[in-house]
Amino acid sequence: MNATEASDIVRHWLIKAIDLAKQCPHLSTAFSVGAVMVGQQGQEIASGYSRDIDAHVHAEEPALSESIRSH
Repeated sequence: MNATEASDIVRHWLIKAIDLAKQCPHLSTAFSVGAVMVGQQGQEIASGYSRDIDAHVHAEEPALSESIRSH
């Protein structure tokens, strides 16, 4: 894989994380964050976003929970 291909892959997952962040319930005192876990073969393992479950949940938490449930 060359640098351009690697950049395209990273861009794909970054856009996915940004799209997830847009799903966050608005909170003026917190950032909206999306998280995507990607496996070694380039497949999505899990994803999540801030305040998915409640106002104090960070994006990584639902992604980690999803990865545990699905594996």
